[in-house]
Amino acid sequence: RIPGLQVEGAADSPLIHTRLTPEALVRMRRSGGTWTKEDIDRVLGEMAEEAQKDGILLTPATYVDEHERILPNPSIRICVSCTHTRKEIEKCAHAIKSAVSRVTSKKR
Repeated sequence: RIPGLQVEGAADSPLIHTRLTPEALVRMRRSGGTWTKEDIDRVLGEMAEEAQKDGILLTPATYVDEHERILPNPSIRICVSCTHTRKEIEKCAHAIKSAVSRVTSKKR
């Protein structure tokens, strides 16, 4: 568990989507009022940049908005494979947790 993130994905899929929880958004106290999709995309991009400093490459999920019937909420897409070791997965989880902590502690 990583405070501030919800993890979603099917048990038989290597893709995992992590999304900011409503509580994390409240904690960040956006000065401009309501959070927009673009605001959340920007925060997720910051999280990916922070994780990269720890050697972990994360990909914010992107969509062509006008081609989606139902536009998914912003997320970071993570792909786990059977070639990843337990140590690598734990390193990734630690980097994500650190990135979330650093980004969500900033005032907006």
